[in-house]
Amino acid sequence: MVGREVLGFWLFGAEGESGRNWRQVVKELRDRGVREVKVFISDELPGIEDAVREIFPGAKWQLCVLHTVRDSLAKVRKADREALARDLKAVYGADTVEQAYEALEALERSWA
Repeated sequence: MVGREVLGFWLFGAEGESGRNWRQVVKELRDRGVREVKVFISDELPGIEDAVREIFPGAKWQLCVLHTVRDSLAKVRKADREALARDLKAVYGADTVEQAYEALEALERSWA
């Protein structure tokens, strides 16, 4: 089992979160000894995906589940949000890959 560790804490100045800042953070992780990263998961921080691809070209980047769900719910009518949230939860909350695919196919049939 792979553990999770806090690798750092960064505060940015007046320019806020930028591609330059995230490139510096990801480069610092590499310089401190991180050699292989399979996946980075974050919200849509400006420039982080490009920084990951540049510094760790073999790594994948994905949007976190919370932000993915929020983005999806924002695209449907308010009246449909509860039902869509339930269907999305069946996908990301599945116990097995097979169950996730089944839930995804059901979601597609309902919402296509």
